[in-house]
Amino acid sequence: MLMHVGVFGALLAPPSGVVLFGPGSNEVKLIAAKLAARAGFSASYICGSGEEQTARALLYGKDYANAGVDEPGNVQLVVTSEQISAALNECAALVVVADNSPVTATSVPLLIDNAPKLERVALLSKCGTTRATAGFLGLGKGDVEIREGEERLAAALKARDVPLSVVRVGALKGGGPGAVEGGSVVDGVDKGLAKYYYDTLYELETAMTTQSYDKFTNGAALAGGDAVDPRPPPLQMATRGSFDAREDEASRVVAASCLLAALRQPAAAEVTLSAAKAPEPPTDAEWDALFAAA
Repeated sequence: MLMHVGVFGALLAPPSGVVLFGPGSNEVKLIAAKLAARAGFSASYICGSGEEQTARALLYGKDYANAGVDEPGNVQLVVTSEQISAALNECAALVVVADNSPVTATSVPLLIDNAPKLERVALLSKCGTTRATAGFLGLGKGDVEIREGEERLAAALKARDVPLSVVRVGALKGGGPGAVEGGSVVDGVDKGLAKYYYDTLYELETAMTTQSYDKFTNGAALAGGDAVDPRPPPLQMATRGSFDAREDEASRVVAASCLLAALRQPAAAEVTLSAAKAPEPPTDAEWDALFAAA
């Protein structure tokens, strides 16, 4: 993969602007935005028109969604072209989530050319794509397109001398719970989407797996580069209801936390994130140690 690796210089610090965008996991984007806002950054989530109420409910619960506003210090949902332009104009860091769909050729210049203060970018991508080839009947074509999207983004950033960090993942599980109704949190830790997220999971196995993953599989293992090839789809399907830690799976909460940790590192990095058993995601110090060792 074409990747721009360089020294970041001064570390990103609040209240710098962070914009969340991408065709991939909406849950990861929302969680990363929430974590960034909680850390004191000005976090903007590029949201589709008509999706604001659902996004607010996932972030902070249905009570907050019904208020219909984004309070200062919380994630700001940007929808109109004017709002998006204003957020990008003040953006110091961009988090792009493209773990299951490619970054398109049209979106790259729209983002990069309209972010004059951009200092660094973190990309969530899929593991194994650097070795992807298109085979018979188009097998592997999707992974090739994801790799090509990475290359487009990396080339545009290199032209701007903006470093790119890449976090690679396989299948994602979990995603909550954060705040429950009334603003309280589960076990005193607001680590993911609001409890309302569980209410949106109508398939029993998925709901049970998601909740178990959020309780027991919040750890992280990092390996340098594109280090893991995902298992074939039949094998992945066989473990879709499991919350065991596997190298080609990871927590959505942990993936979001890893993206923000990548922005804090003194140099750009490319790592593969794998699941590990733990009751809570890594702390900032633990992430720094993981990146240093990868």
